[in-house]
Amino acid sequence: MSGFAAKVHDTPMGKILAICDHELLGRRLTGRLGDVDVSLDLIAYREFYDSGVVLDEDEITELLSQNKMYVINAVGERIVNLLIDIGITRQEDVKLIGEVPHIQVYYIRKEE
Repeated sequence: MSGFAAKVHDTPMGKILAICDHELLGRRLTGRLGDVDVSLDLIAYREFYDSGVVLDEDEITELLSQNKMYVINAVGERIVNLLIDIGITRQEDVKLIGEVPHIQVYYIRKEE
């Protein structure tokens, strides 16, 4: 199934968007970042990313424009490319877990 799994988590600090290419749900990703073994278990952490609704690119763009996220955790080639295309992140900041792109975006706000 194409599309994206996405879930917004409300926290005391603000909203966290967890999002991935839908077809990655149910997979365990492993790889290396430099000298460190890394893994991301989208079986065990499925509920972190999956709200039960599959969204398309337009719905993701709308979600991002309407909500002020303070963290975006994105996994998958299609979603990471979309975030690059709409100017949320840069290619040089993307990490790979095995062959799968992953990015975490943090927005730092000055307290008023």
